[in-house]
Amino acid sequence: HKIRYWTADGYSDEQWEDLADWIKQVWIDGN
Repeated sequence: HKIRYWTADGYSDEQWEDLADWIKQVWIDGN
């Protein structure tokens, strides 16, 4: 499944394959 993550402007247009990718991109890589 894909997930979207919440931003100040609403849901991001970006989608992640799974939560691990979200964590890597947003938390670890700081993007």
